[in-house]
Amino acid sequence: MCRLYGVKRKLLLITAFLPLIFASCGGGTTDPTIDPTPGASYNQQQTERLYGSWKFTYTLDTTYTDGYRLGTLNASTSTPGDYFLSGTNDVGGPVVAGYDSTYKTFSLYDPGSTYDQFYIFDFNGQNMVSGCYYLIELSTNRMTDCFAMNGVRSSLSTASVAARSPSDLQQKRLRASALSSNNGPAYRAYLRLKTERR
Repeated sequence: MCRLYGVKRKLLLITAFLPLIFASCGGGTTDPTIDPTPGASYNQQQTERLYGSWKFTYTLDTTYTDGYRLGTLNASTSTPGDYFLSGTNDVGGPVVAGYDSTYKTFSLYDPGSTYDQFYIFDFNGQNMVSGCYYLIELSTNRMTDCFAMNGVRSSLSTASVAARSPSDLQQKRLRASALSSNNGPAYRAYLRLKTERR
């Protein structure tokens, strides 16, 4: 009986300390969190929520995932008091993203040579966003209709986005044939963020 009691006691001690051992060995499963800069403006704090590595997924005729690394905070040159993050896409091209104080949404601008990609979204969790994906044909300045998108932050690091095939964007362009007019609020939000690219 004493021997059985000793085994139960050891199991109880192991069970009690297992979570502490697991956490101290790096086994925690907490999501990345952002602590906004204390005393910063509302726009800056909102923009800082975008730090890190993101994967945005949307469907045209097939599902695509684009990766983005956002890491450098900049003051807006076109809208005093606003901020944006500069970063790169998963093929190394420059992007800008931020909180749009006029439209009260988040957006990301990914420029291209013949088409630009543009996202408008809101947070629906600490590390999750959802909204719209658009393509803008530069020769006509026409924008596609909204394609539903979802995004997830994979890391607070800006070095962890896997590269996509350069041919992916060309395939997207060919499949996104329905271009709408360029007079809606999404197009105006796109033009506002486009001015921040340096």
